[in-house]
Amino acid sequence: MAEFFSEVFQNEYLPEGGTDVNAVVAIKRSQTTADALSWAAGEIIVVDSSASMNGKNYAAAKHAAAAAIDQIPDGVAFALVKGTHRAYLAYPKVSHGPGMTVMSSTAREEAKQALADLRPDGGTAIGTWLKLSKALFESTSIDNPRHVLIFTDGGNHNETPAQLNQALSSCTGFFTTDWLTLGKPNDLKETGVICAALGGKVTELPPPEQLGALLALILRQHSHAIAAQTHLQVWTPLGAQLLYLRQVSPDLKDLSGNTDGQNVTFEVPDWVVEEREYHLGVRLPPQALGREQMAARVSLRRGSEVLTQSRVLAKWVPATAVTDFDVFVQPPRHSEPVSAVERATTILRAHAQPPSQSGQTGLAEDAIRSQSPSSNFTDLICDPPVEPANDLATTQIRVKRTGGEKVDIHD
Repeated sequence: MAEFFSEVFQNEYLPEGGTDVNAVVAIKRSQTTADALSWAAGEIIVVDSSASMNGKNYAAAKHAAAAAIDQIPDGVAFALVKGTHRAYLAYPKVSHGPGMTVMSSTAREEAKQALADLRPDGGTAIGTWLKLSKALFESTSIDNPRHVLIFTDGGNHNETPAQLNQALSSCTGFFTTDWLTLGKPNDLKETGVICAALGGKVTELPPPEQLGALLALILRQHSHAIAAQTHLQVWTPLGAQLLYLRQVSPDLKDLSGNTDGQNVTFEVPDWVVEEREYHLGVRLPPQALGREQMAARVSLRRGSEVLTQSRVLAKWVPATAVTDFDVFVQPPRHSEPVSAVERATTILRAHAQPPSQSGQTGLAEDAIRSQSPSSNFTDLICDPPVEPANDLATTQIRVKRTGGEKVDIHD
């Protein structure tokens, strides 16, 4: 069972004549091991460990495989296979049940240790590697995308063409492969035929300084199917204008693109296990004091299925009510990092904070101006940007928090 949660961090109160609503929408997916194996993508790494790989080739293959393990996202089902004239499950070290584990920081380190322990010996029978890969995928209920990344010198000396063809026939259409090779061109002809049958590409293993970019490209292309499964949809009321939608955590991405219409869809990349935060800006027609309305509804969807959704609200109140709204300033704590939500909500509070009756800036605006110069967050989402002072540290502002709806998804 997969659960998605969302919540909104915002100040819903607008002064008389106010039009712009800002909010940060945080979306998190909880995931158990069983759930990950039934929903997320699957990645298997096979390292050719035949005797012909001994020496520099084997060291290069293991280095490249470790780099690939580092790039597999948390939550993806994973296994490491040692390939010789037989195929061995090197990680996870299990003898029954699912033959794959969920990638995490712990699993990543354990897998790299298992990789370091591998030693070259024996012959080469690629068909056995493919059949074990299929069996590992079948031990879970992973649907596409299923992908196998193989590091090899290309020779296939210990099985007959009939045995290899039988393995290819069994695996074609079930998973795709990519091959990073260290062999001579004549040794790679059979590898090219295998790869053409299964789908994928044969690429010569590049120098170490180019390896990271190549692996990122291979794994990103493979993970497009994950990205296509989920998207964000933003609904706004008639007469409203969606100004932007920006991902602000864990990294910065402007998703805005085309923001016309009442229902706007945004593709989201590689959603596996993590929390993401989005900054939303909506412009509403001004309303009379005391009027309340929904400014936006943000939904995470898989196809037509709603995984979770949250509402962004707006309420027009007198300026004094906005000024007095639930604000406090805490002393700076230099040892504690400031999260994206804390920075964002500080900025959102400043957007909604009008000058006080005395003509002085409100507490929230003062807090914005006291941000550390090391933060580049204000430049991203505050228009016009607010110049931070150089002699004060970041302060914390509490902003009204509204819960989102939780939807249980049964895969």
